[in-house]
Amino acid sequence: MVTSQPPSGIALHELVEAEVSGLQVFLDTLRYDPESSQVWLLSLSGQSTAVRGAWANLTAFHSYLKLLPFEQLLTLASGGLGWRSRSARVGDPKRLGRSWEHIVLLPPCTETWGHISEMLVVERQSRQPAATLMNLLAIRSSLPLDTEWKEEVWQWALDTGAAIELAGHGPRAWLVRLSDKRLTDEFLPRYAAVEAAAAELAATAA
Repeated sequence: MVTSQPPSGIALHELVEAEVSGLQVFLDTLRYDPESSQVWLLSLSGQSTAVRGAWANLTAFHSYLKLLPFEQLLTLASGGLGWRSRSARVGDPKRLGRSWEHIVLLPPCTETWGHISEMLVVERQSRQPAATLMNLLAIRSSLPLDTEWKEEVWQWALDTGAAIELAGHGPRAWLVRLSDKRLTDEFLPRYAAVEAAAAELAATAA
């Protein structure tokens, strides 16, 4: 963990030091699958030349992300294919080597119209994971799922292993792999039946 402060003025409290092809960067968010050693969410900072070089090596040359001091090696999911970035620079842009840059790397499954087979759910202060997953399903699934089922869908995904929490640090994140067929065969018969029974009981009580 790095706890110093660089000349840019950006505090580096609790950032993880890492290397990509010998380039030094600092990670504030890293979420990966420990079984495959594949990264699904990455946010890093450092001198602009190092950050841009790391980005190019990770995506174009499939280089390893080496976590220090233990030298754990990770790679971007899908070999970096289709990953996109969002960046912000602090400092004088004319002095590229001395400016400090922050970049967030996002896999293809974070695209709005991505496929239901891979979805990245990130915990946010303003939205719970259950609501995030339900919003993704509303866009990506062809099934008319009731938005009031969000807690049931989320718990079912966790219980069945469809949602796997990723290791690392930063905001909690889950990789969710689903299909309309699985929802139809496994989720709907259980929860839709419960919903129908509850409605029938309410009608009888009235």
